[in-house]
Amino acid sequence: MKVRLATKADAEAIKNLMIKVFRDDPLMIWFLLQDRRQDAASEAFYDFMVKDYCLPDGLCWVTEDVSGAALWMPPGQWELPPIKQLSMIGVIVRSFGWQKLMLKFRERQKIDSCHPKEPHYYLSGLGVSEELRGQGMGSALIKPMLDRSDQEGVGCYLETSLERNLNFYQRHGFAVTQQLSIGPDELPVWLMWRDPRSS
Repeated sequence: MKVRLATKADAEAIKNLMIKVFRDDPLMIWFLLQDRRQDAASEAFYDFMVKDYCLPDGLCWVTEDVSGAALWMPPGQWELPPIKQLSMIGVIVRSFGWQKLMLKFRERQKIDSCHPKEPHYYLSGLGVSEELRGQGMGSALIKPMLDRSDQEGVGCYLETSLERNLNFYQRHGFAVTQQLSIGPDELPVWLMWRDPRSS
């Protein structure tokens, strides 16, 4: 299956894919507004994630028709610099709402505080259109960066809030390093690390 590096021209398609793929993600359901502002909240969050966070500095791989995408951040660049964090305040309010904003911020900080300190490639998002899952697309999308991490001797890291994803990532060498409970409903989030494989 052929994949390629994404360009700025793919931004809108990637954003729309992520909105669709993560609509049933329990963690994102809790973080993002779920009232009449739901569509606008998702639009604001994923627009920032794709156009401002991942594409400028990241290594985003897509299928030719952008029915699948893997959004990676290179070593040392997963955390936004202070100036970008400030620019994200408006996005956070539009996406998460004012109600329980501080609780949501603290819970996000709980996840971020567990982020590995050693250099690594960070898989911030992997999405495949539902009708195309189970055909090897997810594996094809993450393979270029797994190969690169092996060549460079650098680890890879991700977080997932869906238990069904664990087997997929474990098949690719990831292992659960920690499980967190997020929010009042104690939603599970699994933190996963992959050591580079020697050739």
